[in-house]
Amino acid sequence: MTISITSNFSATLARQNLNAANNEVQTSVSRVSSGLRVFSAKEDASSLAIATNLRVDVAAFRAAQINVTQATSMLQIADGAMGEISTILERMNFLSATAQSDQVSDVERGFINTEYQQLLSELTRIGETATFNDTPLLGGATRIDLNATTAGLTAAQGFAAFTFDQNKVSDLDTFEVAFDAATNLMTVTNTVTGITDSRLVATPAAGFVNEYNFDDIGVTLTLSSSFDDTVNIAPATETFDVLANAVSGPLNVTFQIGVGTAASDRITLSLPEVNATALGIGTTDVSTKNNADVASAAIVAAMDQLNLARADIGAYQSRVQFAANNVAVIMENTEASRSTLIDTDVPAEITNLTSNQVLVEAGVAMVAQANQRPQVLLRLLQ
Repeated sequence: MTISITSNFSATLARQNLNAANNEVQTSVSRVSSGLRVFSAKEDASSLAIATNLRVDVAAFRAAQINVTQATSMLQIADGAMGEISTILERMNFLSATAQSDQVSDVERGFINTEYQQLLSELTRIGETATFNDTPLLGGATRIDLNATTAGLTAAQGFAAFTFDQNKVSDLDTFEVAFDAATNLMTVTNTVTGITDSRLVATPAAGFVNEYNFDDIGVTLTLSSSFDDTVNIAPATETFDVLANAVSGPLNVTFQIGVGTAASDRITLSLPEVNATALGIGTTDVSTKNNADVASAAIVAAMDQLNLARADIGAYQSRVQFAANNVAVIMENTEASRSTLIDTDVPAEITNLTSNQVLVEAGVAMVAQANQRPQVLLRLLQ
């Protein structure tokens, strides 16, 4: 190589290598100190984007874990209350059996009936006070039923079923349905409250139905294959309204256990109405032998009804537990995937840092050596 006093290629090359090694040292320090392999978009934009989405999912699943825990607590409260009611029914059955026997007079049956009526009142009180976050669990709920629809929202047009959340839909609410075939967007509006919710819908395959939850307004529409998603439904042309049914039904409570809005991301539990009237014993007494006979039969039926309700609660508890386990596994694996994408492999990065630090030290020495080479030319001038 020609030795020149106007350029120092060796020093330039050594300086470039020194800068590259120093940049690598800075990157390694950033990765080790932050714990992230990808600490900015320029490091790995695609991994950062995927990891961000996974982090959002993990947060949603963490909330789902809390929801499932709350569901378990709610079911335990309901089951505990029904356990006490079951004990009360056993005592009432004992009292009715006593009143059925001829060794007691009607006067004594009156004494027995006093306790019997108090137990009836306590049974109903327990059912009414079994609450979770001020929500009565065993008090039932007024059932909301479909009242009437316009011609375009019948089963012939593919609207197979309408179901309502009694916590969000009130008696005599009216709804409008609009559908844009170009975007497949269906919009349902509660014309009383003004609340609107929209979902993407499509015609189900022949013989199947699709269920769409318009959660903001408490309406679920079930569409059959008769629904034509190529035909618009103009706003304010097709409506349906609802009517509160005088008969109370179970309280439906829904828990979010996923990250989306599909039916599979939620669990809906139906908690029975438990009081003297719902159990069919509200008007019973044991003041006479005949009345005690009637009460005894009614209590047996009530116990069967209560046992069935407790069996449902037990089934819900089992389901919720499996859902909790599933959420925990999903969250663990999602977090592991996110970690693989952007977290630092500390041992590997420390190795890189050490190697690059040696290169920096060597680069500094080589730059110093290269800067001394042109001094050889001065000897030629002596």
